[in-house]
Amino acid sequence: MATHHEYNLIIAIIFNLTIGLTLVPLIESHTVWVHNKMWPGTYGMLAVMVNGQERNSGASYARHGFSVEVFDDVKTFNLSFSVEASSEKDKNRGPFSNDKDHEWKFTGSIDAWNIEELS
Repeated sequence: MATHHEYNLIIAIIFNLTIGLTLVPLIESHTVWVHNKMWPGTYGMLAVMVNGQERNSGASYARHGFSVEVFDDVKTFNLSFSVEASSEKDKNRGPFSNDKDHEWKFTGSIDAWNIEELS
């Protein structure tokens, strides 16, 4: 049977864990959702750019969507869209405030592709 001292130690540990978990701030983020509606075999990519540096990225082959997280420590960001092996230049959009989710759509093929903001 547990002694009075062991019982107090268990209560203190549980109390400290509970307080510690409530004081840790939740890491929230917003998401950039991308619908890849390009021709089959086409590989679309997106980079989240902060102060000219890539912060996060994602990609998928045609007909498969993907998402990229933008964490709350980022206040403003730009988006750089590209298609693997395309002769077209990257398409850059922004700046955006990090206060909501964004949704985009790739269309076209490796030779001629477009992006469209949905929300």
